Amino acid sequence: PDIVAGKVALGETALETLEARLHDRSWLVGERCSIADVSNFAYTHVAADAGYGLASYPAVSGWLARLEDEPGFWESYGYHIYGDPWREQRYAGD
Repeated sequence: PDIVAGKVALGETALETLEARLHDRSWLVGERCSIADVSNFAYTHVAADAGYGLASYPAVSGWLARLEDEPGFWESYGYHIYGDPWREQRYAGD
């Protein structure tokens, strides 16, 4: 149980850090989408599935939506084959 609580706190800290970084910018580094954004997307886009309330992190939610709207983004993840049936729910709020 202590290990789980520690991991949950670590995830909250990561989301708070992303929220602060994205508060006044569109991308993590520079003026356009970069490998930093794509790398952080991997875990962040499923944070709600792990029980984190993304509605509490509006800058992160907006950033995730911008990433997903990048041309060719989903194709690079293979979603052109399978789709993402949870996308609308994921960022709609808690």
